[in-house]
Amino acid sequence: MAKKLREKIDGLLREGKKKNQLWQSLKGSENHKELVFLLNDLPTLENRQTFLLLNLPLAAMLVIMTGLKLFATIGIGQVNLYFFLALVVPIINIYVLKKILRFQRTGYQYLFVLSFLSVFQPENHRFIEISLLGIMLFLSGFLYLRMFPKKELIKLPPKAADD
Repeated sequence: MAKKLREKIDGLLREGKKKNQLWQSLKGSENHKELVFLLNDLPTLENRQTFLLLNLPLAAMLVIMTGLKLFATIGIGQVNLYFFLALVVPIINIYVLKKILRFQRTGYQYLFVLSFLSVFQPENHRFIEISLLGIMLFLSGFLYLRMFPKKELIKLPPKAADD
């Protein structure tokens, strides 16, 4: 059900509908908490179009970092426990990439936090990784703040929170 609702909201936002309009039209028929989360997780059409040219390089950098981690994983040379543990980071990167390409708010949050934590990993202290992480950290934070401004967030009414 959440997937259908997400697709419905995403389609209506792509048509140019405002979040407040969607909230007013859907609040009677849907779970309020889920509806508010989904409305706040997707940007408006205007924000999507405005920040598309910053989102694509961010996604490209994430693909590069994922590729570097996959090459390091392949460099292990044998399939053992370390090989599978090394696959965790690329799998998480692919999940975050999916969210970034779909302009989902949680993707930018995850990427910001994971990029920040990655700066402290010794394996990421080469010039290319540290520079990509710095740019990704900046872009994910910037896009998060600009694509999802606080004034556009839908607040859950107090009585709806009890439902």
